[in-house]
Amino acid sequence: MTFRTPIDATIDELEALYSANLRERVVERAVELVVMSPSTPRPARFGELMIECGGATPSTALCVSLLALADVISEQSRQSVDEMLTFAFEKGDDITRDYAECVLEFPPAEEHEIAGAATDLLIGFVLRRPDPDEILKIWFGGISQYPVIPTDLERLKKVREIIRRKFSLTLSAANTVTAALFGFRDYRRLREEIFDSGSVDPDEREDEFCSVDIVAKRRECQAKVLAKHVDVDAHLASKIISLVRPTAKDWPPSLAGLNPFHKEN
Repeated sequence: MTFRTPIDATIDELEALYSANLRERVVERAVELVVMSPSTPRPARFGELMIECGGATPSTALCVSLLALADVISEQSRQSVDEMLTFAFEKGDDITRDYAECVLEFPPAEEHEIAGAATDLLIGFVLRRPDPDEILKIWFGGISQYPVIPTDLERLKKVREIIRRKFSLTLSAANTVTAALFGFRDYRRLREEIFDSGSVDPDEREDEFCSVDIVAKRRECQAKVLAKHVDVDAHLASKIISLVRPTAKDWPPSLAGLNPFHKEN
């Protein structure tokens, strides 16, 4: 008896669409399946179908290029990716061109950074989000895309000091990391914002004044920023952000939860 797996059924569905010459729909359905179940292993035929159907439209070309960069398509299926990406950029509508341009501007980076950026760009493109540059900022710029204006200088200094001690950073490096977590390139500019008497955009207020969804997105982004700056794995970075909560107002920042024997100095 031969047991069929869900991926077998998926390939059969894609093959049926391909046989009906519905190549755009093949890619659309494949992207839906990848977004819903990104970690499911896929056979070589999946990648072959993507390459064969990717040139149907500029949009499908972009999607297949992103699938390849996200490591969804196997190595042997990638030979036409650069051509499809160029096709998407030259012939696509405005949003397709914007996303294709972002991919063409990928800087040299670690494979996991490229794969992560490609995955986020794919989701952003499917949802027609208008700002792909913000995704590049997260993965390659090392700065949170959610700027926050702090109100307490002493708490800001404590966040900086915890990060400096934990990762044995120089003061200058700790300034850079702290500023990046708040969405700034420069610590001095971040400090100045505390003393600026102007009104603050509601989306830039501290965590306690924002929705649960916004805070969750902030922390996810901050964990990626921290991991990039201090070279720690994603799990530890996320744990540190959840304990320190850099952009909170009243939460006492501490890393005591990382180790029961940890002592704050």
